[in-house]
Amino acid sequence: LGSRRLMSGLVAVSDFLANKIKSSLPDTTQLQTIPCGIEIPDQSFKASKGERQKFRLVYVGRLVEEQKRISETTHCLVAAAKQFPDFEADLFGSGSSEDNVRQIIQDSGVGDQIQVKGWVSPKQLRSCLSEYDGIILLSDYEGLPVSLLEAMVFGLVPICSPMPTGIDELVKHQVNGWIVERNPAAFVKAIQEIRSDHPRFLELSSEARKTVLDRYSMEVTAKKWNELILNLQTSNNSTKPKPTRAGKKVFKLPSPHPALAMYDQRKPGLKERIVGRLLRVFKTAE
Repeated sequence: LGSRRLMSGLVAVSDFLANKIKSSLPDTTQLQTIPCGIEIPDQSFKASKGERQKFRLVYVGRLVEEQKRISETTHCLVAAAKQFPDFEADLFGSGSSEDNVRQIIQDSGVGDQIQVKGWVSPKQLRSCLSEYDGIILLSDYEGLPVSLLEAMVFGLVPICSPMPTGIDELVKHQVNGWIVERNPAAFVKAIQEIRSDHPRFLELSSEARKTVLDRYSMEVTAKKWNELILNLQTSNNSTKPKPTRAGKKVFKLPSPHPALAMYDQRKPGLKERIVGRLLRVFKTAE
């Protein structure tokens, strides 16, 4: 923010980030929170979620330990699979811990319930999200994952670990999702509570979708960008100094900096012309 005095506006994707930088900005800079917007799919919301014979979760992201805690996440899924015969989970993604994840699943004997699907394109992923009931994300920290937004718009209930960032603003415990500590016992208990009350599950699913439609759709975020730009334009016009007429007064400008002389568009004055001519004469004489 070295040139912050020249900044008319600044946009953060979450209130968490906005609060972090608010004190560093001058009063003249407009600070606005505008999250990334996602495209709302054409598929209609299926109210039959949770009525399937299987309760299915999906993980979407890198299969790594740093940030994602994928091994601990896998152990949570394994515990749920052992507790509930109708529980299934698929992991989409790749990373340095992929082999370890596969080994945990194999050693636990739940390979028929939990599968690593590997990396797929965003289009392929969106085409199958409606087949799941919830999405799991037990990271140490996150910003505002697009994968979570895209899952919630299909009515998937987010099951996340507590994170004081974009997740905390997006997922509200027992309102549009579930916040759970990252350990097998707590995770199994959460799955039991979510599955045991079907009407409540449908409320969570519906609220998850509504949250994205109301706050994170591309139309909503585009409107916020438009409002910000119009506000900045109005503010700049009101504070812009009015032009003044110089009349016949002559303003003597300083000489250009030698390093920038080539960019000077001014015509040389009498003094500059005489000096330039003398230099050319002496150069020729040499």
